[in-house]
Amino acid sequence: SLTFALSLLPARYFPALRRQVAIWLTFHFVTFGWILFRSGAFGSVQPPLETVAQMLGQITGTFQLALLPQILQAYPIFFALMGLGFLLHFLPGRMFNTLENFFIKSPAVVQSLAIALTIWVVIQVSGAEVVSFIYFQF
Repeated sequence: SLTFALSLLPARYFPALRRQVAIWLTFHFVTFGWILFRSGAFGSVQPPLETVAQMLGQITGTFQLALLPQILQAYPIFFALMGLGFLLHFLPGRMFNTLENFFIKSPAVVQSLAIALTIWVVIQVSGAEVVSFIYFQF
C-alpha cells in the first residue's frame, strides 16, 4: 500500500507528502468508523458491513450534485460557519497567535460580546431536538 511504500523512505524524504497521506488515511478511517457506528448496524439483524455497504452505496450512487445549490440556500449559516472553520485551520501560526493575543488583550465587554455572539450562533444553527451523545448509545 501507499502508506507502507512511504514508510520505507527515510523521514527526510517527502515529509510533507508522508504527513498528507497520514492525515488522509486517518480522516477516512475515522469517517468509516462514524459510518459504522452511526449506521445502527450493531442493533440490526443485518451484518454490520452489509449495512455499511448499503450506506456507502447510497452516498456514492444516489448523490445528486444538482441539489447542492438548494442545500446551500436552505442552510446558509451552517455552511458559512463550516467554511469559516475550515479556512481557520489553514491560518498561519503567527496570525492565529496574533488574533488570540488581540482577543486576550481586549476589554472584558468585548470578550463577553464575542462569547454571547458565539452562543447565539450555536443556538441558531442547532436543531430543535436534543441529539444524544454518540457514546451513550453503546
